[in-house]
Amino acid sequence: MFRKIAIAATAATLLGSAAAANEFGILDGVEEGATFYDVPLATLDAAGMVQIEDEEGTVLGMADASAGPNTDLRIDFTTPVEAGGELVAKIIVGGEVVDIEMIEIDG
Repeated sequence: MFRKIAIAATAATLLGSAAAANEFGILDGVEEGATFYDVPLATLDAAGMVQIEDEEGTVLGMADASAGPNTDLRIDFTTPVEAGGELVAKIIVGGEVVDIEMIEIDG
């Protein structure tokens, strides 16, 4: 019984640590009409990607990211950003979305 509890506690600690490693730093707003966005900081626990979508889920752009901190990661958009609403930034590792942040559209 004690062994099962110890294994469960160890697994929870490891999973909690891994999940915490996948995160964005502070994301600034994006100007209406922008054709790219520079993500100041995205930290991943394994290689993956950062993807930006509009509120309807249309992918505007993505960039590969390496394990560890990625700074000034440029994401080129397929179409300029339209006024109103927000964009959705996602960190994706192993095909799974591990962090989501909103980016306000200025203008």
